[in-house]
Amino acid sequence: MMKKVLALLFMSLMLVSVTNVETVNASSKTYEGEQTICISASSKSDSNKYRVYKLKKKKMSKTSKFVKLHNESEINFWKASQVTIKGQQWWKIGKNRYLKDTRVEVVNTDRMKELGQELPTYQN
Repeated sequence: MMKKVLALLFMSLMLVSVTNVETVNASSKTYEGEQTICISASSKSDSNKYRVYKLKKKKMSKTSKFVKLHNESEINFWKASQVTIKGQQWWKIGKNRYLKDTRVEVVNTDRMKELGQELPTYQN
């Protein structure tokens, strides 16, 4: 009986240490862009997704990943930096994660503060 209790205690301590490591890693993955952006709806479709690109061998390539424009109750926002790659404008939202400039809208967070609106929570 005592061996079982010690084994459970040891396993729970291991889980706590793993959880703490994951939390630290997750918080270090956040991207601190210069501006706040959101993605506008498409005039051509009712899709809730927008494709993510990556820079590979000095060329932008599609990934199989998408970001959602909104969830059930609110619009999704990202911290992003605008970059120019081979003459085209892109928005960098993370480490080697880019969005096309075509439907990206810059959000004026200073104006939101003036109006007393709640500042957005970020997806990155």
